[in-house]
Amino acid sequence: MCDLVLHIDSVCSQPLSLLRIETNRSITMSQRQAASLLACAFFCLFPNRSHQTLSKEYENYQDPNFETSRFPQWPDLNTGLCDLHLTTGKKIEDINSVLQVDFANKYIGGGVLSAGCVQEEIRFTICPEMLVSLLVCEMMQKNECIFLIGCERYSSYKGYANSFQFGGNYEDKTPRDSWGRRWCHVVAMDAIYFRRPSDQYNIKLIERELLKAYTSFRPLGKGSDYEFGIATGNWGCGAFNGDRQLKAIIQLMAASEARRPLIYAAYGDKNLITSFSVLHDYLKEQGATVRDLYYYLHRYCDEQHQEPLFEYILMTSVSKLKC
Repeated sequence: MCDLVLHIDSVCSQPLSLLRIETNRSITMSQRQAASLLACAFFCLFPNRSHQTLSKEYENYQDPNFETSRFPQWPDLNTGLCDLHLTTGKKIEDINSVLQVDFANKYIGGGVLSAGCVQEEIRFTICPEMLVSLLVCEMMQKNECIFLIGCERYSSYKGYANSFQFGGNYEDKTPRDSWGRRWCHVVAMDAIYFRRPSDQYNIKLIERELLKAYTSFRPLGKGSDYEFGIATGNWGCGAFNGDRQLKAIIQLMAASEARRPLIYAAYGDKNLITSFSVLHDYLKEQGATVRDLYYYLHRYCDEQHQEPLFEYILMTSVSKLKC
């Protein structure tokens, strides 16, 4: 590790660029460069940023976003629903050849270097090259996400949160792409934290979550090579107090409009997976579209229904939405 630090000038011959807001940029580095930067961080060689004296050089830098003119107009979308694959036996990081979702904090990495130890922090711990993103990415805006491509996994683990512990070395056998990187595509997307869970049944806040999910799910290029599946799960639930059924519908809508299959990995959550399967079959049988799901959510919020969202949809046919 000391050797990595001592040779940092030759390994990283140029300063890192910052990923600023309202730009479409990326940073590519070798694993040795990433290791050298992490070694410097381990020895606390990077100065702390002062929020009081923050210069313009560091203001609001962030990963790519896209123009507001390209935002989906959800009430107008006739896109059919995407294919849905459901599992309770796999974790997101164990599903290969897909875009894996990181349930991110708006400050990427969350509490990985302090007290946090849930989905995002665990992923950054077992794939430490992801920690480099903390150096170049600041707070995400509502129409931003961060892609982490090619990071290798080094550790196995057991448990979650307070029970989390190292489970031994992990040999990453993921194939490499044409650049020599591990074929590992991760997208960090942050959900809203709801201090009061009831606040999330507001169509404006739902539209924010739809925008975030679509920003994260839309392909980075054209053609089938960019339309591989998305592996996600109970995004923004748990500590962020999200409704699992609402978040499932939001992600189904975003994946459908992005025209990509959705793999929903709700580890150990058999009740949700069973009910989501029934709901998806019901919607497909009726030929439901993304627009229909938007109107389901709009009416559910406006009428302040008390029954669970899935139950409400199952009791309301698509034809009734047009009455």
